[in-house]
Amino acid sequence: MKESEQPPWKMARWGGMLVVGNMLGMLPSMAVPNKDDLGGLDLWVVGSLLTPLGCALGIWLVGNIGRWEGDFKRPLIGCYLTLPAYLYGMSVVSWTTIIGAYMFKRQWKKGPSKSQKPLYVRILVLGLCGSLYLSMWGSYLYFNAEIVNNGDKIKLRDALGNFMKSPAVQEFGRTLKLLWEQMLANGFWSTWSQLVDSLDPFGERNALKELGLAKGASQEEIRSKYRELAKVYHPDMVKGSLQEKEEAQQKFVAIQTAYEKLSTLKKQRAKANKRMDREEREQEHKMETKDGEKVEL
Repeated sequence: MKESEQPPWKMARWGGMLVVGNMLGMLPSMAVPNKDDLGGLDLWVVGSLLTPLGCALGIWLVGNIGRWEGDFKRPLIGCYLTLPAYLYGMSVVSWTTIIGAYMFKRQWKKGPSKSQKPLYVRILVLGLCGSLYLSMWGSYLYFNAEIVNNGDKIKLRDALGNFMKSPAVQEFGRTLKLLWEQMLANGFWSTWSQLVDSLDPFGERNALKELGLAKGASQEEIRSKYRELAKVYHPDMVKGSLQEKEEAQQKFVAIQTAYEKLSTLKKQRAKANKRMDREEREQEHKMETKDGEKVEL
C-alpha cells in the first residue's frame, strides 16, 4: 500500500471476476420459466434485463475480497452497455463480464468500515441473498432443466417423477421398510448383519443360485452339481443353432465360475477354522501349563 496508490493487477482476481460474473449473469436467464409453463406468458425480457446485473454483482463481489475494494456503479454501467445485444436475442455473457471487469476501479481498502452493521443485520442480509440465489437455482431445476438421452429430451422434474415410480425404486422402498421393521424388532446389529448378507459381498449367494444349491451345501454337493450341469451345458454337448451354442457357452462359463468361487470359499473357511482350532488348543495348553506351575508352587 505504501509502494503504490492502486493495488497491482492480479490474474487470479481477474479470473475470479470472470468466473463468478459469468455464473451470476447466466443464472437469471436460466431461472426464468419458459412460456409453456406460464400459460404462454413469455418472460425472456426479464432474464435479459437481469443478466448484466448478475454479471456486475459477481464482479463487484470478487473485487471487494481482502484488501481490495471498489464501487458497484462502474461495473454496472459497463455490463449494461451490452444490453442491446440481449434484446436482439444474442447471448454475450462473457463479453458483458469482460467489459464490466475492465470498468471496475480497484483501490486499497483502508480498514474496517466505521458504519459496520450489527451482526444480526449482516446475517439477515446474507440469509436473504442466499435464499434468492438458491431460489433461482430451484426455479431453473424445476422449470428448465432437461435430461437428454439418445436425442430425446425430458424435463428433469418429469424424469424424477418417473424415477420415483419405477419398479426398482418401489422395490428399494419396500426393502427399506422391511429393514426398518426388523431393526425395531431385533436391533441394529442383527439388521446390519442381514443387510450385509443380502448384498452378497463374496458372491456366494449368486454362485449358489447359479448352481441351483441351497445355503450350506457341502463341497461334495457342489462338485456333484457342477459335473451334472457341465454335462448339460458344455458347448460340445449342445446341438443346435449358432445362437444356442453361444448361449450354452455363456451358461457353461457362469457355472464354472460359480463352482470355482464356492470351492475357493470352502477352502478358505476350512483353513480359517483349522487355524482357529489350533490357536484355541494352544491357548488351552498355555492355561493348563500356567495352572500346573501354580499348583507346584
